[in-house]
Amino acid sequence: MDKYTKTQILAEVREAIRMTMEGVNEQWISGEELGKQFQMFTTSWLKRYGQTLPRTQAVVECNGERHRSAWYYPRHRIARLINEGKLRDLSL
Repeated sequence: MDKYTKTQILAEVREAIRMTMEGVNEQWISGEELGKQFQMFTTSWLKRYGQTLPRTQAVVECNGERHRSAWYYPRHRIARLINEGKLRDLSL
């Protein structure tokens, strides 16, 4: 197998693994759990800058009022962003 083909196959495998981990196998964790797993994300840091990270919350509308859950963060996606160095220079 030539070097180009091998590189292409590895890239495809990596992308398939990423899509699986960040899709079906993604783990949505609370800010507290995020801080336990990635200790650079303290509670105070998340309060100030959490909007710079990928996150979501459940929103329910009931009788004209919107009720929101706490924020939850995608563990695998954030781990990938850290490994790729993409969380070094965040801006608001």
